Amino acid sequence: MQRRRKRDIENPLKLASFPVILEHGEAKAIVMDLQKYRELELLIDNLINLREEDEDAVIIESGALEKLIRRAMDESKKSSGHGNWGDELSAL
Repeated sequence: MQRRRKRDIENPLKLASFPVILEHGEAKAIVMDLQKYRELELLIDNLINLREEDEDAVIIESGALEKLIRRAMDESKKSSGHGNWGDELSAL
């Protein structure tokens, strides 16, 4: 089961109600107050500057990930593919 990260900030657009500007009966734009705009700008900046977790960098730099991948590939080549995967999983 995948765990979801707790959100520290709510989506500023979720509860907002923005006036819509229509052109020939078709929605073309919205009017947004500056506070909501700044919140949205902050979220976008954070997404652009999203960095990897420190733990990810440690695993990659240590070479542990490559070792695990090599080990899994070696074991896969040795195995005939007819083993009892339940027992192998329990052994881990």
